Formats: sequence, C-alpha cells, structure tokens
Amino acid sequence: MKRKTPKISTMKLEVVVEALSNISKYKCRPGWRGDFCDQCEPYPGCKHGYCNGSSWQCICDTNWGGILCDQVIQTPLNQFGTDIQP
Repeated sequence: MKRKTPKISTMKLEVVVEALSNISKYKCRPGWRGDFCDQCEPYPGCKHGYCNGSSWQCICDTNWGGILCDQVIQTPLNQFGTDIQP
C-alpha cells in the first residue's frame, strides 16, 4: 500500500512561518532578555558588573566593588599611578 504525502495549504504554511518569525517579539520577564528570554540582565544600575545565569545579579568586574559595582577597589597596581576611570 502506497502512503500518501499530506498536502499543506499555502495559507496554513504562511501562518506557521509568521508565528515562527514572531517568536522574538514576545515580552520577557523582568531580568531576562534575548530571542528566547534565556539571557540574564544585570541588576538595574549595575555600572561595572554582569550577571552569570541568574537575573539581576551584579557581579563586579576586576577592580570594582560595591553593591552596584561603582566603586574602584584600590590595589597595588592602580594605587600608584594607574588610575581606573569610573
């Protein structure tokens, strides 16, 4: 017995294509971004920091500290002549 290939109407195919193209237009929950809402966002106001898999973290970059990573941490390297500009 020969199997019949299902026919997809052009209209149904257009609906599927449009739905797939709109995936990135969905609104993510607060603290998340990206086409699939799978990229974290740092805490609002985080100056020199980032998040690492959890939303609204503020993990400070090297030589930065404080809740919002907006304070320069003095180290022997930047204490004597090499200033880090905020």
